[in-house]
Amino acid sequence: MSSEQNILYLVGDKDIDKNIVLKTLDINDNIYKISTKYYKTSITIKSIDLDKDNTNNKHLAEDSHGFILAFDSSKSESFEFIKQYIKNNKKQPQEDDGDDGHDDQEEYEGDIDDTLYLLIDINESSSSAIEDKIEEWCIEHLIEFVILDTASHRDYDIRKSELTETDPTIKYGVERVQEILESNMWPNMDLLKNDEKRNKNQQQQQDDDEFSSIKDNKYLQESLKKVELLFKKSNNDKKETSDNSNKKQESKSKVNNNLIVDEPDNDEEDDVEIFENTFKELQSLREHMKNLPDDQRRDMAAKVALMFAKNLSMGEDDEDDF
Repeated sequence: MSSEQNILYLVGDKDIDKNIVLKTLDINDNIYKISTKYYKTSITIKSIDLDKDNTNNKHLAEDSHGFILAFDSSKSESFEFIKQYIKNNKKQPQEDDGDDGHDDQEEYEGDIDDTLYLLIDINESSSSAIEDKIEEWCIEHLIEFVILDTASHRDYDIRKSELTETDPTIKYGVERVQEILESNMWPNMDLLKNDEKRNKNQQQQQDDDEFSSIKDNKYLQESLKKVELLFKKSNNDKKETSDNSNKKQESKSKVNNNLIVDEPDNDEEDDVEIFENTFKELQSLREHMKNLPDDQRRDMAAKVALMFAKNLSMGEDDEDDF
């Protein structure tokens, strides 16, 4: 488990009661504890108060791994503060302008913003016109929108989806906020180890039950398989690279340095290629998810996050010879 502290910022207009988010989540002493069947962790909550004098400033929150953006839809200025804050502080998605000849790993890493952003309306009731504008802004900035009040959030989803009722497995309001926080990839996670052989069938059944909305979507399942295979290949290559490096070092120690001619090492190029392919597959998946219903988008986000956690655990096991 990493020693890095998990930091989540609660950002919002200083004149609204944004601490109601913490109260609803039952957070005490600004520490939010998560315990799931996959991992345990604690998250430290910090606050940024916004007003008309400071929303244009860049805020030093480089230690953060997530932002809860709280606003009150009955006070339009509070949402304007959030919009300005995001404009000045969040890395904006870049359009792909074709092959420019710079296809290196650092360029791809620079395009990825894995920080969690969640917009929460603390007002129990708002007009559909306001909600539509908010949703449009959220889609543009890749931020999920949640209404803290469960009933209001459910009603909003029904109206947006043009349904008469909702799937009982879909979570709304504070439960959806909890679900998002639990499915996020926090840097400091105490992953729970399981006997893979003993639990394989049971875990598969749990996954099918949890992510039933995407089980029958052939495109999503194929894309997930590709991503998982790329993760596994990356872990295997890292282990092989480590083993090869140790063997080369042992061999060199037995030979006079003046007689050694270093052979070209392609391991780094292989890692870059795997990273690029994984990134492209995730980008394609993200584009496809934009047109999916909410329940499928949520299941896909959770599934990918758990895939990251699982393969991160595998990588750590290799390093520790667990």
